[in-house]
Amino acid sequence: MPSLARTQWHPFSVASAPDERTTEIVLKDLGDWTHQLCSEPAKHLPTGARIRLDGPYGRLGVPIASYDAVLMWCGGIGCTPLLSVLSWLIKRAETSVSPVVWFVWTVRESALVDHFMPKLQAAQRAGFTVRIYQTGAAAAPDQESAKPVGGAAPVSYTHLTLPT
Repeated sequence: MPSLARTQWHPFSVASAPDERTTEIVLKDLGDWTHQLCSEPAKHLPTGARIRLDGPYGRLGVPIASYDAVLMWCGGIGCTPLLSVLSWLIKRAETSVSPVVWFVWTVRESALVDHFMPKLQAAQRAGFTVRIYQTGAAAAPDQESAKPVGGAAPVSYTHLTLPT
């Protein structure tokens, strides 16, 4: 993004499945460059702007579809690559037998949970188990978004208070 820096490259993870029509990239406001981008996204990345992507780097080396059960455990913004896998498993569950899936996420920021709640609820509608453990002091995710959708149980959400 030339408006921020012409010569800087920043690695981000994709949170969408390979066959989705849009690519979702999630950024954490953690440093000068990402803070500028997150505080004024329309200025630095206006609608219709062309961007260049390089990658992917690395790949999932485990043939998930060949297992009877899959446990995905992640923390914070590190959830993005596993959310991509979760999206793929949700899509796959529509047309074929799916493994038993557990998605366990420890996260500090409730806003991050709110952002991904529709995807987490879709996972529950697909019959997957979703557990969220919030470790920060922030409030629980938006109660409207945490309600059951389409007959699925609400996403299991626990706020952990840890000694300091």
